[in-house]
Amino acid sequence: MENNPKNPDYPDGIIVFPPREGAPEYARGKIIITLADFSQYVKNNPDKVTEYKYRDKNGKEQTKKQIAFDFNKSQKQEGPQESWYCKTNAWQPEKKATEQQASGDDDLF
Repeated sequence: MENNPKNPDYPDGIIVFPPREGAPEYARGKIIITLADFSQYVKNNPDKVTEYKYRDKNGKEQTKKQIAFDFNKSQKQEGPQESWYCKTNAWQPEKKATEQQASGDDDLF
């Protein structure tokens, strides 16, 4: 299923298909990424891009940009016409008290 281009939670350029009939149990489906459409989506939605920090094999801290997605099956349809889709994962970790103070957030008053 191609995603809704009018809603930024459903990225352009990503098409999700259910598992084919007779596929093994571990097969969850297929995702196709159309690079030109997806690149434009990323340019138009910079708020969806987060940073992933990790240490490389030499122990040096590195940062990569990423977008997290959920791969879901619609609850509205079942059977051969079931609908699958990809949606951005908007989960954000809770800010620690020191981060809230530094950013000026004050939920106490």
